[in-house]
Amino acid sequence: MQKSLVIGSVVTLAALALPGGALVGTASAQTGLCSQPNQHCVAVTVGKDAAGALQVEVDVQELTVKGANHVIFWRLNNTGTQKYAFAADGIAFKSVEGKGEFKCSPQGNGGILFKCTDPNRIQGKFEYAISLKGSPPVPVLDPWVVNR
Repeated sequence: MQKSLVIGSVVTLAALALPGGALVGTASAQTGLCSQPNQHCVAVTVGKDAAGALQVEVDVQELTVKGANHVIFWRLNNTGTQKYAFAADGIAFKSVEGKGEFKCSPQGNGGILFKCTDPNRIQGKFEYAISLKGSPPVPVLDPWVVNR
C-alpha cells in the first residue's frame, strides 16, 4: 500500500514538472503558493489589444494588500506556441520607495515565476513594470500594488 502511494506521488510530480524544473498549472496549484492570507498570485499572459497588437496582461491590475509581511507571486501563463519568460528584472518597482519596500527575484530556472516580498512598512500606491523576453517582443506593462 505504501509503495503504490509513493509511486503515485512520484508519477504525479513527474507529470507536473517541465524541463528546467518549472511546474505546469497555475501558481496557486504549485506547492501551496497563495494558500495563506498574506500570499497573493497574479496571472500574467500575453494577449492582443483591440487593434491586434501584442500586449502583456494581468488578472489583477491593482493589487491591494493590508497588514504586514506579504509575498506576491507572478505566474506567466504562455498559450499555444508562446515561449515568453520573465526578464532578469521581470518585476521592477519604479519609485525609490517601491524599490526599497519590495524585494523581488525570479523563482526556479523556467522563467515563468517571479516572487516579491512586501513587508508593507510604507503605505501607498506603487507602480511596477512587468518585462518579458521572447519573440515577437511585447511592450512593458505597468500595474500597481497598493499597501494599506
